[in-house]
Amino acid sequence: MNFFIILVILIVAILVTRGILNKKKEKKIEEARAYFGSAKKHIEANNLEQALKDYNTGMEISPKPSHYSYRDRADLLSRMGKYEEAIADYSEIIKVRLKDLKFAVKLPPDQRGSMSLEYRSAVAEAYGLRGDMHSAMGNTSLAQDDYNEAIEYYNMQVQLAPKSPHYLSDRGEMFLKWGDTARAMADLDKAISLCDKHVASDPTDAFYINCRAKTYARKGNFDLAIEDYQKVLAIDIKTAEDEFDRDILLDEQAEARKELDDLKKRINQ
Repeated sequence: MNFFIILVILIVAILVTRGILNKKKEKKIEEARAYFGSAKKHIEANNLEQALKDYNTGMEISPKPSHYSYRDRADLLSRMGKYEEAIADYSEIIKVRLKDLKFAVKLPPDQRGSMSLEYRSAVAEAYGLRGDMHSAMGNTSLAQDDYNEAIEYYNMQVQLAPKSPHYLSDRGEMFLKWGDTARAMADLDKAISLCDKHVASDPTDAFYINCRAKTYARKGNFDLAIEDYQKVLAIDIKTAEDEFDRDILLDEQAEARKELDDLKKRINQ
């Protein structure tokens, strides 16, 4: 009987302790989110140093920072020219991501899902930065290693989703960075062709119009890229069928506006 009472007391104590710890963890997560939200507001105001401080504080407070936190801070660090620090954050994502992709490739097509979609831009950016930096330093062996690793990543993405123009376009850009023009143009042309099919069936599909615009820009067809970005911005928000579609359209329009501004600056330089 005494043993049973002691056991009950121990279980209750464990549950109470776990509840207290969970509340502390939740409080830390909320505090971290507040700092991340503050960082984004400072970025909008172009107050980048304060934004970085907020990201750093949030990352220190958070019990386990998410991949989104690493990605957002890495994007900021890259924008500030702090490339080594940006690479460190991107690499935290890459370590897990390549392992996940290798696992996903082995799965039947109906079980693969969209495992590779969330990390695409972060991984591409990381490899791009690493390749550019190593090339600038004249370290061809390291640069070549990054190229092989990057191509392995992109090949796996294309294998996971062979009809995704986004992956083909990204792989084409990687080929361009390394001077493999023939393979780059093959991927970019195929990406545009796939985008054309999607847009033909739905002329208001901002996701694929944006992809086509970015691909045109990568090929150097700036007039066509500008035309597509303007099409995205001209899409009426009323065409969105629900709140989810509305948010996607708003995100695509924000990206199109940024890409269009950047492209015009490149042309005017």
